[in-house]
Amino acid sequence: MLLTLSLYKEYFDQILSGEKKIEYRQRSEHWDKRLSKQYDTVKFINGYGNDRPWLVCQVTKIEKDNYEWRVHLGEVLDSGNLKSRSTRKPAEKKPTEHTAVKPAELAKPEEKKPPAKTWPCSYVPCVPCGVRRFNR
Repeated sequence: MLLTLSLYKEYFDQILSGEKKIEYRQRSEHWDKRLSKQYDTVKFINGYGNDRPWLVCQVTKIEKDNYEWRVHLGEVLDSGNLKSRSTRKPAEKKPTEHTAVKPAELAKPEEKKPPAKTWPCSYVPCVPCGVRRFNR
């Protein structure tokens, strides 16, 4: 049975080179339903359209724990449309009138920012979650 998974380019290239041997998926109802079946092969795709790159790998085993699914990969059996990735050239930037460099005498001096507010009671917002806390 064939399992089809989408990947970002970075991970697609790592699997293609043999650097990455395990593909992880976070546990959810969707992945529990899909990955609870037995698979022999997995087809990885990268991108959209008919000419997107793809590769097929052998599945050695599928494991799960409380947080994630792990698909252990064997050798790469087949691949396709990889040529289109290497022939794609990045778009060249055309110079515009806005990219001209101004002479040093015309450049504006940097504006000074006012000092950050200091709170008398050590009021500090928590950066990761935004919760406001008081340090005592």
